[in-house]
Amino acid sequence: MATPSAKNQEFIRLVANGTNQSKAYTLTNPNKNLTKGTIKVESSKLAKKYAVLIDEERQRLRKVIEAANDSKVAEIAQKRIMSSAERMEWLTMMADGTIKAKRPFVVAGKIMEYYEDPSHADRIRALAELNKMDGSYAPAKTEVTISETQIFEIGGQKIKFGD
Repeated sequence: MATPSAKNQEFIRLVANGTNQSKAYTLTNPNKNLTKGTIKVESSKLAKKYAVLIDEERQRLRKVIEAANDSKVAEIAQKRIMSSAERMEWLTMMADGTIKAKRPFVVAGKIMEYYEDPSHADRIRALAELNKMDGSYAPAKTEVTISETQIFEIGGQKIKFGD
């Protein structure tokens, strides 16, 4: 198939974007003397002639839209995910009672929520989580060197350590 003219490429783009064929034909052929019947017939011919290209353009547009949506979803997710520093700040405010804890309660059979100072247990859990984040619970590494030979007797066996 020969490459479509610029006018027909615009027709293909418009139809792929959802413009009806007659409107796309009118926009790309601004001749005022065209009858509605002529526009309908000619737009139908072009749509049939370039059906494959219209479908390819629709697929391309779908991919562009999907990529844009994926990018937007990722951007929103990144804005909603707290950084490590933000999480540490929040846990610190929970531990020192600066922020309130949301608690459910039932009134007349309805579950309601209210805010109260963090309980002692809430504060301890926040501190424990902060300790995990900054590595306070990590085991300390120690290096042991034996500078002299020692003999130990374990279960009737003599074991020699050192030099």
